[in-house]
Order: sequence, then structure tokens, then C-alpha cells
Amino acid sequence: MARLREGLFLLLSNVLLIAATGLFISGLLRPKIAPPVTEQSWLNKVEKTPSAPFDRVIFLLVDALRSDFVFANNSGFPFTQELIRAGAAMPFTALAAPPTLTMPRVKAVTSGASPCFLDMFANIKDSMNRTEGNPTWLHTLKDTYADKKLSYAGTRTWTDLYPDVFARSHPTDANFVPDYTSVDEVVKNHVDFELANDDWSALILHMAGVDHIGHIGGPDSAYMGPKFHEIDSLTRKIFESIQTKPYLKNTLFILLGDHGMDNRGNHGGSLESEMSAALVFMSPLFQRISPGQTSPADPNAGEYGYHTVIDQSNIVPTVASLLGIPIPRLNLGVVIPELLPLWKDPKEHITLLRNNAVQMMRLYVDWLPSPPAVSDEVFGLWKKAETLGSGADEALSVLLKFCTKAQYVMSVPSGDISFPLIFYGLAAGVGTILSALLAHRMIPFSFNDSGWENMAIVASYACTMFYVGLIEYEHLFWYYASLLSMAHIGYRNFRNNQGFFASWGPLFLQFISQSWNQAGENPARLAVFIQKYLGENTGALWLLTSATYAVSGYNLSARLNQSKGLIDWTSSILSHGLGLTALLFKFHSTLVITPEAASFAPQWLLSTSARVNIIFLYRILSISIIMKMAYVLLPLRKGTIRKDNLAAMMELVGLYLMTQSRAHNIPLFLIFRSQLQLLESLPENRVSVILLFAESAYSAFGFTNSVAALDIPLGFNGVTTWVSSTIQLIQWQIFITMWAGSAWWICAGLGLLAQPKSGKASQNGNAHGPSTASGKQKPDGHINGSAKSSETPKEVLSHSEGVWTTYLAHITLFQAVSVIRLIGASIWYRDDPQLWTVILHASALIAMKLVIHTTVNCLFSGLMWASA
Repeated sequence: MARLREGLFLLLSNVLLIAATGLFISGLLRPKIAPPVTEQSWLNKVEKTPSAPFDRVIFLLVDALRSDFVFANNSGFPFTQELIRAGAAMPFTALAAPPTLTMPRVKAVTSGASPCFLDMFANIKDSMNRTEGNPTWLHTLKDTYADKKLSYAGTRTWTDLYPDVFARSHPTDANFVPDYTSVDEVVKNHVDFELANDDWSALILHMAGVDHIGHIGGPDSAYMGPKFHEIDSLTRKIFESIQTKPYLKNTLFILLGDHGMDNRGNHGGSLESEMSAALVFMSPLFQRISPGQTSPADPNAGEYGYHTVIDQSNIVPTVASLLGIPIPRLNLGVVIPELLPLWKDPKEHITLLRNNAVQMMRLYVDWLPSPPAVSDEVFGLWKKAETLGSGADEALSVLLKFCTKAQYVMSVPSGDISFPLIFYGLAAGVGTILSALLAHRMIPFSFNDSGWENMAIVASYACTMFYVGLIEYEHLFWYYASLLSMAHIGYRNFRNNQGFFASWGPLFLQFISQSWNQAGENPARLAVFIQKYLGENTGALWLLTSATYAVSGYNLSARLNQSKGLIDWTSSILSHGLGLTALLFKFHSTLVITPEAASFAPQWLLSTSARVNIIFLYRILSISIIMKMAYVLLPLRKGTIRKDNLAAMMELVGLYLMTQSRAHNIPLFLIFRSQLQLLESLPENRVSVILLFAESAYSAFGFTNSVAALDIPLGFNGVTTWVSSTIQLIQWQIFITMWAGSAWWICAGLGLLAQPKSGKASQNGNAHGPSTASGKQKPDGHINGSAKSSETPKEVLSHSEGVWTTYLAHITLFQAVSVIRLIGASIWYRDDPQLWTVILHASALIAMKLVIHTTVNCLFSGLMWASA
């Protein structure tokens, strides 16, 4: 009856955890409603737009085209830089507001509106069209030049957002990240046809190759240079057509990126590298106003601020002005003053900026909850600008100042939070903790020294809700918490004569693992050294990787022999064959996406690898792992103890997790294995140590609290195309890639908890080897050091019956604290822009982590435990 009660409370706690997370995310991520149009008869009317210098536009958007890709030395854009030097191109760095994802950025460069953070999820599912009531310069251009068509080629994003705009369109799926050529080929093929026609007013092109290469191999990928030259060649073709075809002479050509990318090739956050996108206006007409600029150039603002740095939304009113069309109502951009000299009359400059100011003032009045007060700074600037005539020398400066100030005020990240849903989520989170405590018999920890240590870690982690820096850089908390905990354990073990390495080894290994991929833009020196060394000495990387697979194959062979009674040569062939297959797949798949990672390999090996069908190899590997898991899950042979079966399962799980990890990170599993071996002598506090390692392992793999942490390419393992039947598999594999280290520790912890131990180390020193121990294990997985016995397999199972429920109760309780921490932070920072730029990202990741908790922590670990 007691066991049933524990199970029910455990089930209830996890149901409430799902409810808490869902309510919290639903309350935080809500559609952003456009401000209603109010009566504004007191505002000046928009004046007639001066004659436009251009009558059509070619808008070439290159996904993830970071500023340095175009403007820096050895950029791969020699023709574009030649135009900049000649004055035929006007270069800028356009800062994209977070979230730096394609969907919200496309909206920004067409409407000029501030981002809706729900677009973080809409970016994954393009069918989530949220542009109703949000006018764009595409719509106004279509209405103004009714006799002309709008044409499009590229990703489906634009046609999903604006299905009624384009008369001709050639959209193609761009969700299959490993393919970085198909979308761009469609664009290039479409350009020739459109340049030969004069029936369009806008040609929109969207190339995805740079973004895909970035996700696959980062900004320094070997594939990036050829892609840059490909885009530059297309730029040359378009510009030369403008020069030679009479009907294109008044065509504005814009090359731009929607966002940048970080040093891993990802994006979505608010790092300078993610926000800095290239922007180039091109036309022979610009030579009338520009003598040319230095190119290539050095950044003059930060690391990526080349030439003049502007807000990306400034593109919208500038394009509207250059084409002579109305500025969209929700625009927050300011006409770029460097382009105003295209109009010779200074009065026209003031007219253009005044129209921009009237549009922004109307939006500002609609945006305010009440009419503007006399003391309002924006309103004061407006009144000052209103009194200046079109001929006043000061007019231009005041109008620019007003527009810039209004842009700054209205661009502050915001959203429509539902606090009732937030508080319902908080109540469900508290209910989760109470249910987990009841499942654990009302005693969350043993209140000895280690119990207080556990409470200190959880309490200090919860308190980070009041400091947004430790939410954004959560890895720092786990870095110091794990090292301090290992130092405390090492000191205690050393005093108990455990031996120097047995005591201090876990601390040293934890330091190495946490320095392997120090998260963030500025990694620690050791992380820089490790990455540089393994990058330059790829042979050493693959030696470590091969050793990791060899150890896994050896241990799998031993465990299959012990748990299933296989004869040595059979288990050896099966196990080492599986390990070799996994290693071959990892090598060949890495060679495909990052060929520079195998620079040590001779040419014959590279040639052989090019002929390997990695999709077929992955499927063989997956089927083999699944079959062996099913075999291990068969009933135990008589006399087998729980930990042997769990160890066999863990080796198979480890092979799968290594398959879903980057080659650079696979040696971390060897470090984890060594830590686990040393921790077998840990007499108490095992659950908390495992949780500590599971949390710190996430940052050990280089991931942070940002949606930019998503490691997308490995999600496509074994997948040949993006179709509805594979989407869930791809998403699952992306989640597993991110939490591979955490999942390893959660599953490996079961084997550690299954063996009652005293302070003595394992006799044979193997990470999962048979051992003898003294001291009886309590139901919560701790050891009673005062009792000593030599236990039989039957007794081992008896002592560990309640371990898994205790284990899961601890994990669930901690997940609830994680959710409550973010709920508290969202309430504490409710009026702070960092709610949207930092806390929202962590909240999106906690929702993804819930998937891992439900599948790995609850279902899979429960299956492993029940089958053992």
C-alpha cells in the first residue's frame, strides 16, 4: 500500500510539473497585439512624397550573412567590396533585434515592427502566420504599382507569411539543414528569368546556404568560402544587368543578412555576433553621392560593427522612401540619412524625414496607454520639430533626433504577459514540490552534512532568480557549484584515507569537463587551448574518440557476458562490432559536415569515406542498438544482480548518445566514465552528486541558456528529407544532442544507485565491475555505514526496491524548482527588457528540457530499472 501511495504521488508530481511548465510558457509567450488606431486629427498629415530615384527593387536576403562575412579581409566578396570602393555601393551593419531568427527578422525588414517573441516557435513552423493587420512595404508597393508584379524565389518563409503578395513565386523547403545547395540553386535559376523581364516592381530572393553551413560547421567551415564566392558571383550578375539593361537602370539592389551567427554557427540570442548583419545598397546612382569607402575595412564599433551601424528596422522607411511609397503604419525604423543626398533639394530631405516622423508619432500615440503628457520627452521633441519650417537649418537635426528617440522608446522588448496564467503555473510548481516530497515520505534529504549540502545547492540555485546574469550564464553557477561540491567530497574522502586520486580525481576530471567547451563568447584559457589543440591536431581528437568507443565496446562485452551468460567470443564480436560501426559512422558523418575535422586522414581514407552511405550505416547502427536493448530487457538469468543488467543497458545508451554528439565532445564520455568509476566509492549523497553532474554536463558540451544553443544538424541523423513523418524524430534527436551529457548521467546514475556501497572502493576498479561492499543501503539510496554485511543478489534487489522512486522524486523536485525559479524571475523582472532577451530564452529551453525529463528521466530510466 505504501508503494502504491508513493507511485501515485510521483505520478501526480510529474503531471503537475507538465502543467506548471505549460501554464508558465502560455502566460509568457502570447501573441503581440498591434496597437489600435486612435483619433489623431491634431497631428500633421503626411506630405506628398518627393519623386523617387528608383522604380523597382531587387532584395537579396542571405540567411545569416554576418557583417564580417562581407566587409572584412578575405571575406569572399571581392566584387561587392569593389563596388564599395567605387562608391556604387553603400555599406552598413544592421543590428537585428532578438530573437535573431529568420521569421521575426523577415517581418522586421518588411514591416519595421518590433518583434513578437512567439515567433521563436513560429520560426520552426512556418505555417504559424501572424502578419494579419501588419502592413509591409511589399503590400504598399503592390498597391502603388498595380500594373507591376512582385516576384519571389527562395525559402517558403516569405510565401507562408505573405501568400497574397507575389504574382510569381518559386518557394522551396529550407528546413533540411544538411542541404545547403538546393534553395540557392532555385534562386540562381530564377534570377536569369526575372532579369530578362520588365513586368515586376520587386524581385525578392532568399538564399539559405550560409545559414545551413553555419549550423553544420560554424562560421569557419570549409564550405563557407565557396558559398561566399557563389553569392558574390550572383551579385555581379545582378549589378551588371542593372548597368546594361535600360529597363533596370533605376533599380535599387539590396544585399542583406537577416541576422548573424555565433562562433558555433547558431543564432537566436542577443550576442553581438548574432545581431550584426551585413547590409549593402547598390546602384550606379550612388556614385553621384559617394566617393567610395575603404573596403575591406576594420570594425569601428565592437567586433562586428563595420562602416555605419544602424538599426535593422531602418531598412523599411528607407526602402519606402527610395521607391516613393508610404511607410508602413507599424514601422519603427528611421530613414537612413546617408542616402538622403540622392534627392538634390534639401527641402525634400526634410519632407522625407517629416513624413517618417508623422508616421512614428501616430504610432507612438497609439502605443501609449494614455495621451502623451507635456513632460513626455518624445512629445516634447515632436512639438519642437513641428514648429520648425521646412527651410530651417535645425529641422533636419531635430527630426532625426525625434525619430531616433521614438524608435528607442518603442523598440524596448515587450510582450503581452498573462499574469493569471503565470501564477497558476506557480501554484502547480509548488504542488509538484509537495507531491514529490510526499512520494519521498516527506523527507527530501537526509539532514546530515550531505543533506545540508543538498539544501544549500538547491536554495542557492533558486535564489539566482533575483540575478538575471546567473540566468543568462547559468553555466557559471553549475561550474562553481560542481567544483565546490567535488572539493568538499574530495577533502572528506582524503581525511578518511581514500587515497589521493580517489579523493581528488573527481574534482580534477570535473574541472577538465567543465573547461572542455566553456560556454559563452569569451571561453576560459583552458577551453581555448583544448579547442585549438584538437582543432589543429585532429589525429589526437580521433585517438581519444576511438579510445572512448573501444572502452564502451569492451564494457558492453563484459556486461552482456555477466547479465546474459553469453560466451566470451560471442559477446566480444557483437559488442566490438557495434562499437566499430558507431565509430565508422561518426567518422564518416563528421567528414561530410566538417571535413577539416579529419585533416589527419590520408587521401585513400577520404576517398573511401566519400563512397560510404552514412544514412544506411546509421540505420544499421540504430537497429543494432535497439535489438540489443530489447535483448538486454529480456528477463534476467538466475543469479544476475541488478547492476550488471543496468550496466549493459547503459553501454548501449552511451553508444546512442555518442552518435548524437559532435566528435569534439565524444571524449567527454570517457571523462564521465572515469568520474563514475571513482564515485562508486561514495558512501552517501549519490543522488545529489548525480544531479549536479547531470546539470553541469549540459554546459560541458558548450550549451547555454539561449535558443541559439540548439545544435540542429545532428537532429537529421538517418533522415534524408524534411517531411511530416520525420519532424518529431528530428526534434527528438536535437533535444538528445543538447542534453546527451545530462541523459548519460541520469541513466548511469541508476547503475551507481543499484549497488549498495560503503566507503570502500570497488575491488577491481572497473567503472561497472563486480564489487563487494559493506553497509546496508537505505531506501533513499544512502548507506548506513554502521551496519555491515555481505549481500546476495536477492538482498541487493531487496535493498534497492525504493531507490528509483526516491531518485525520480529528487529529479522531479529539482525540475519543479527550475520552473519556479524562472517564474519568480519573470515576475521580478516583469518591467525589465531582460525578461524578453534573457529569461524568455531560458524559459523556452526549460520547456524543451521537460521533454527530456518526461522521456529519459521518467519513462526510459523507469523501464531500465523495472527490467533489471
